[in-house]
Amino acid sequence: MKKTKKMFAVMLTLALMLVFIPTSAFAETEPQLAMVTISNDTFPGGAWTGDYLSAIVEITPGMTMGGAVKAACDEAGISVTGAETGFISDIDGLSTGDAGGWSGWMFTVNNWFNLNGLVDPVEDGDIIAVQYTVDGMGGDLGSIFF
Repeated sequence: MKKTKKMFAVMLTLALMLVFIPTSAFAETEPQLAMVTISNDTFPGGAWTGDYLSAIVEITPGMTMGGAVKAACDEAGISVTGAETGFISDIDGLSTGDAGGWSGWMFTVNNWFNLNGLVDPVEDGDIIAVQYTVDGMGGDLGSIFF
């Protein structure tokens, strides 16, 4: 009888211990991903036009949106200048100012124009669209920054 009580107590203790272990301890963590697209639909005289890149990037700890753009471009063999600092000045030969004084690169995150630049942290599921603008501050892209 004493052995049965002891065995029951041990089994109950083990069962309670298993209940309080988080299930995430048993599961592998899924990678966090972001999508990066690059396009030029506003300047037909540029070095290139149309949809130029659409890529999925695995997010690393501390990665910014600019870091995600840089990683996507590096993977595709596309040159990009300034993504890490938050202000893109050139993507594969299409540069800020090529279409006039206000032309250059703008971006949206999840379809919203961002005032902070590419220095904000990228989050799982983000869609970063980098687009060339000709019409002052992105008016030709739907922006209202005037």
